[in-house]
Amino acid sequence: MPLLLLCGTVAPGREDLPEVQRTHPAGPQYPTIIDFDPQWESIVWINLESAEAQKVRGSRGPIGAMGIRTQTVFQFLALKGFEVLRRLKVKQDYEEKQVTAAEFLRGMSEAEIDAAPFLDSAYAIVERMLKGVELEMV
Repeated sequence: MPLLLLCGTVAPGREDLPEVQRTHPAGPQYPTIIDFDPQWESIVWINLESAEAQKVRGSRGPIGAMGIRTQTVFQFLALKGFEVLRRLKVKQDYEEKQVTAAEFLRGMSEAEIDAAPFLDSAYAIVERMLKGVELEMV
């Protein structure tokens, strides 16, 4: 299971690389889920500055994008975690097979069904995190 890190976070165990190369940069030119670079095969990067993430996060007028400690962003991260699980399941199932596009899509659909319980757990964690944040702020 790979680590899921936000872009800009320093990857652990990469002391052999210069510090600036121990992360993946965030930005609208990258997708939300970055899992295709062989250098980071044990890490999946989540880019909260992707075009998709910016749309989900919304805007708060002249001060820019909404912060990341909100229910919307936490739920978005849970959904992205779900997507990563689904991708990993399909990759595992089809790693050594040649499949048609229809078989691949069926596999993605089946993986979505198999991984669906993750969302219930992830959303419950989000609720607990938000309650903890509210308690800290009081």
